[in-house]
Amino acid sequence: MIRWETEKTICAIASGAVGALRGIIRVSGPNCLEVVQKCNPMDLGDCQNLKSATRIPSWLDLGEPLGKIGCDFWIWPDTRSYTGQPSVELHLLGAIPILEACIALLGKNGASLAEPGEFTFRSFLAGRMDLAQCEAVLGVIDAQSTKGLDTALQQLCGGLQLPMSELRTELIHLLADLEAGLDFVDEDIEFVSRPKLIERLEHALDTIAPLLKQIDVRSLSDSTPAVALFGNPNAGKSSLLNALAGFQAALVSDQPGTTRDFIRVRSKQAHLHWVDTAGIESINTDDPRSMAQNQTRRQWDQADLRWWCIDLSNDSQSPSSQYHAAFSHFNPKFGDDVWWIATKVDLASPQWLDDWQKLAETFPNETWIETSSQSGQGLGELQEAVRRWSEERESEVSNILPTTMARCRGSLIDAAQSLEQGLDAAKNHLGDELVASELRLALDHLGIVTGEVYTDDILDALFSRFCIGK
Repeated sequence: MIRWETEKTICAIASGAVGALRGIIRVSGPNCLEVVQKCNPMDLGDCQNLKSATRIPSWLDLGEPLGKIGCDFWIWPDTRSYTGQPSVELHLLGAIPILEACIALLGKNGASLAEPGEFTFRSFLAGRMDLAQCEAVLGVIDAQSTKGLDTALQQLCGGLQLPMSELRTELIHLLADLEAGLDFVDEDIEFVSRPKLIERLEHALDTIAPLLKQIDVRSLSDSTPAVALFGNPNAGKSSLLNALAGFQAALVSDQPGTTRDFIRVRSKQAHLHWVDTAGIESINTDDPRSMAQNQTRRQWDQADLRWWCIDLSNDSQSPSSQYHAAFSHFNPKFGDDVWWIATKVDLASPQWLDDWQKLAETFPNETWIETSSQSGQGLGELQEAVRRWSEERESEVSNILPTTMARCRGSLIDAAQSLEQGLDAAKNHLGDELVASELRLALDHLGIVTGEVYTDDILDALFSRFCIGK
């Protein structure tokens, strides 16, 4: 359990665990100015009378063998600091022995070593940050990629908190209108009309729905999305995968059924995996080819993007018949998650090229790309299209940190359910008392998301993962 004393002065190295050209020592607490002034009684002047954030170039005497070290003191004399308390940052040489000697000097003059996450915890208690922003601080520290850092910084700036806080404020006002109407029920005074009540509840649900969709997509998707290739036997799937991968990852043969199991290859051009699957065919016996068909169906269900490969060199099957074969095997919901890829276009007859063009013109909202693994035709266009798809998908599902999603998902679902029940009560004239009751429950659930409602367990789970100095 977190049991920190918020009235003591704390200090810690804030610039990392390894040496660097510059280092930072952070000090915060009611008596931090006195503590720092004791470390340098001659050159800091009267810090107590500062009215705004101030930088004072000076020095520290760290004793033998280090002696005097140049140091810039960045002073926040009031509550307008990260922690909401008077704070000082000491900027000096970043050698670890120097930083540790500075911590020892501060400790000798009344400061205590901070616990992991204690600075951010004080910021949270002071109302300077909500829980989602505290989680974003941890996200910035732990970020392993530019996208991860961008997501954390967006959340730190209020990307999640702002819409949820605005929604919570709107629902508080709606609840106040409802309860005011209940107070004057005998006088038949209406503070919010039935159509307006329904409209405001529907708007609240519309605000929550996109966030829940992002969370569900992120939760169900692998960290690396999969693009799977499907089609008839000998449709050119393996050759296309090899051409995209840049090496022979899959066996290629004129003999149908060469691919018996799916093959997964990481793309070098985009953040995704290519997945080659066995050609679609009807097999009734329990032989390896039948098992391969079952694997192919599982890959269809698990893929993030599906490519149906249509062989334009196939004399016996037109592009149209291969197109409709997809419906007979999978009955897919066509849209952004299924693309139509023509293969072996260099071997296509004019008749099949015309049939392919008519298909594309009939369904212009779907994705149609012509390729040849031998000549390279269309491969660049295909690579560029899937790269854009990957970036757009990552943008859609990564606007919330995973730690925040895990904490907020259940609360958002509960809030949405309460709003749906309140909306149902409003539409069916079941009484404003019932609508108001559901609104109170929704507000409690949203309070967990925005940080107005929290428990010791939630705080422990979050701040126990911080490092010292943050």
